[in-house]
Amino acid sequence: VFILTGGNRVMSSRNLGEYSSILDGSYFFRIHHSYIINLRHIVKISKKDGYFCELSNGVILPVAKRRQDDFNKFIKLKD
Repeated sequence: VFILTGGNRVMSSRNLGEYSSILDGSYFFRIHHSYIINLRHIVKISKKDGYFCELSNGVILPVAKRRQDDFNKFIKLKD
């Protein structure tokens, strides 16, 4: 399920791996097996008991432990 800026939800039957290759790698990052996020919508990154991203719509998503190092490098490049 994709959650769009206006709050609309779009259901897809494709797997996230297919979208990872389609979406712009400058702005989208796969933080977890179940989540790809748009970096422009990150409001806060919490590092308490693991990494969590709070998005502009109020949703808080976990960053998988095995993706934390890559995520750290990725966001530092975007600063």
